[in-house]
Amino acid sequence: MGKTWQPKDSKRFGREAKLGKPYYYIVSLSERAGAWEDKQLYHEIVFDGHAPFTGHKTANGYSAETLCRQYGPIYEDKPRGIRHAGTPAPQVAGPLSQGYEGFLDHAEIRGLEKQVADSSDPRTRRRFL
Repeated sequence: MGKTWQPKDSKRFGREAKLGKPYYYIVSLSERAGAWEDKQLYHEIVFDGHAPFTGHKTANGYSAETLCRQYGPIYEDKPRGIRHAGTPAPQVAGPLSQGYEGFLDHAEIRGLEKQVADSSDPRTRRRFL
């Protein structure tokens, strides 16, 4: 098991972080993201340079200390059981099986009729013979 740095350990993480080595942090998503979306995702960060005046290790404009303080805890090992933020979400629907029959309730039928009425003008509609 690798090291973990809490936000309170941000200065220590700034000293111990290595250039070119991936580190990971977990973000929690809003409940409004969708029922099918994962509740947590992980991000990977690789430090690739130094800040001009302070010399702190940086990645994407953030210093190692700032990342740890704002997004910590930071993990040395990739989190297990959590999806990477850059991968596609799981598929929640697919093709229906052969012979599937779905039933529409009254509200769905009214909604479909309204869509047809709003988008179809009988004067400009082509008639098929």
